[in-house]
Amino acid sequence: LLIDTISNNRKKKVIYFSTCDFYDSRKSSKYLNHKFEMESLIKERCENWIIFRVSQIIGSGNINNLLFSFILKVKNNTRINLFRNFERNMITISDVRCIVMNYIKISNREIINIANPKNIKVHEIVSIIEKNLNKNAIVEESQEENFFKIPLREDYPFEKFTSKYYEESIKDFIRNIIY
Repeated sequence: LLIDTISNNRKKKVIYFSTCDFYDSRKSSKYLNHKFEMESLIKERCENWIIFRVSQIIGSGNINNLLFSFILKVKNNTRINLFRNFERNMITISDVRCIVMNYIKISNREIINIANPKNIKVHEIVSIIEKNLNKNAIVEESQEENFFKIPLREDYPFEKFTSKYYEESIKDFIRNIIY
């Protein structure tokens, strides 16, 4: 499909959404291999392109993502296996849209990461969910760790990401899926 799209749109800029999971050294999968192959294909065959590598999206509607899974487990009193020192990086779908629209206008032949400048520990995600659902999670913890940093452009809109970003974004997401 990508090859056909490129072939049929030689004069147009190709916009491709990939993943920031490349920066998490603990992750390796067929999905990541596929994303890397698609990125390579675009760079080799397209004259005009932008690849947006996006972190996990809050509000994507994907019921298989980590945040949605944690919410359901807390809500349904299901045990959560939690790696206490694991980090995740999440950003709202509205912020992704805003950032993408800005960079589409000014960028070409570039990979641009779209992520929160600050990761969040998974136990903090669960705490925010507990607070907003007014329920205690059933947690089994391990002490495994993963820390990673997603490089961002110097002109990235850092001001969007206040210290309350995760708390407010997760709260809004919970409110939207429950009501």
